[in-house]
Amino acid sequence: MSAGVLVAGCAVDSRDPAALPESSEAPSSQGSVGDANGGASAIVSGSGGTAATTRPASTTEPAGAAIDAEGSLPISDEGEAASEAVPPSPEVPDEGGTLDVDGNAEPASGGDLPPPVGSPADQQTEEPPVAPPPLPLPLPPEALAAGAFCSTDAECSAGLCSDARCCQAECGTCQVCLGASGTCVPVTDAVDPDSCAAPRLCGASATCLVPDQLQPDAAFNVTLAGIGVSRFAQIVLPARSGVLSEVVVAVLCFPGTATLELQGVSGGGQPDGQVSFRLDELRMEGDTTRVVIDPPVTVQAGFPFAIVLGGNVGESCTASVAQGDAYPRGAAFIEDPRAPGEWFPFDGDVQFETRVVQ
Repeated sequence: MSAGVLVAGCAVDSRDPAALPESSEAPSSQGSVGDANGGASAIVSGSGGTAATTRPASTTEPAGAAIDAEGSLPISDEGEAASEAVPPSPEVPDEGGTLDVDGNAEPASGGDLPPPVGSPADQQTEEPPVAPPPLPLPLPPEALAAGAFCSTDAECSAGLCSDARCCQAECGTCQVCLGASGTCVPVTDAVDPDSCAAPRLCGASATCLVPDQLQPDAAFNVTLAGIGVSRFAQIVLPARSGVLSEVVVAVLCFPGTATLELQGVSGGGQPDGQVSFRLDELRMEGDTTRVVIDPPVTVQAGFPFAIVLGGNVGESCTASVAQGDAYPRGAAFIEDPRAPGEWFPFDGDVQFETRVVQ
């Protein structure tokens, strides 16, 4: 075995350069590492010339030492193995990674490197603030009982709010929900905004009526019974066709009752004695008395009829009348008590009102 010299961590053959294979290229004075076969070569320049050696690429080197051309560890001139070790290569991660151009470890495919110190992953993560639990939903208000004041249907136990009260049932024409029980009661002599608005008027039979003829004045009273006068008649000329539902008059009796008839009108403009309706006991209800016509009587616009008021024998009753022609559409008459059916004109008009269902 030839003696070798360890230069810069490489084994160099000190034989004569002439003994080297002809195929070896002359190295430059700067030296290079590596041959065409992937082996390691070393070039040494010195006073004795330039020498180069090549080792096979398949030879395995012990860590930190160089191998000569014959695959043996080099021996120094003193006969000892070289002690200067080749610097170890940078460590490659165990996961099978590689090194980049700067010598830093890179992870293999699918591998992860531990985060660098000071990175966000290395810092303690703060827990997000915990939102307070939601407030409980308010309980629905307790349903209102029938008769209680309300503003919407949903407030009432029966689901019906009518006329600002919880009602048990839907109210009909000329009815309103009143009272603690929440029941429908009839509206009389007044308007019902829901079913019978002005100028119409709710009548006594829970019907919506249209006032037709009216004579509201009252200057004095005439006697309907007793000495002198027996009956008093007022001629009415309707302006509306329909069912005559109510007649309002002003009659006063102390005590007792009066009578009321509806008759036709003769060619002379007087009551003709043909009775279409009669009430034998007309009772006083106040300043005026409402008479419900039942069965109803049909009237036609432009065709007159007569309201005839009378007193029963032995009872004293009076009717309110106005002086002069207070009602130009019809005249008033007084019956001769000694000759029934004989009528005489009267200077005045009876206080009255008629109401028609259309």
